[in-house]
Amino acid sequence: KILYVKLNQNRKKEFRIQTQIIEENDKKVAVKSAMNPHAVPFVKGLEDKGKQEVSAKCENLRSIYQNDEMFYEFLEGETLHQKIKAWADEGDIQSIVSALEKFYEAYFVSRKKETNYQTEEFCQIFGSCPGKDYYECIKPANVDMICANIFVEEENYKIIDYEWVFPFAVPVSFIIWRMIHDVYTQI
Repeated sequence: KILYVKLNQNRKKEFRIQTQIIEENDKKVAVKSAMNPHAVPFVKGLEDKGKQEVSAKCENLRSIYQNDEMFYEFLEGETLHQKIKAWADEGDIQSIVSALEKFYEAYFVSRKKETNYQTEEFCQIFGSCPGKDYYECIKPANVDMICANIFVEEENYKIIDYEWVFPFAVPVSFIIWRMIHDVYTQI
């Protein structure tokens, strides 16, 4: 039984995927699959991205690639986005700031000052970006680290979406900006 479908049909053809939540025998699973043959390598690559170490308190949700589809456990917990929404509804700004700071320290623990982060790979994706002489960066970098993709499990975090993980250094401030921008525009 299909409970949910999301189609990413406006992406370049090699990134067009669909995500479904399916229930079979009272068990829910999330499934990502290519919408065309060009996107099959992108979907298959998610398995390796999911195996990457993140930090002591953060881990990627494991996946299994089978028959050209990526299968994930369906998590029932609460996302960081849901927690922040509840605090925003209560007007509890301090809890929001505290939760974001706590996640920052848990996830970006391996950040390093980089002076030469604008590599050829970086510029192919993001273009040449004038700025400071250095930034704190993380590598590999999940640039889609939004609060809806982060499940909170007591003192730890489970990352459910790692489609946009790049093997090169990306400024932490950019990733944080995207996270905060997404929260601000969604709540």
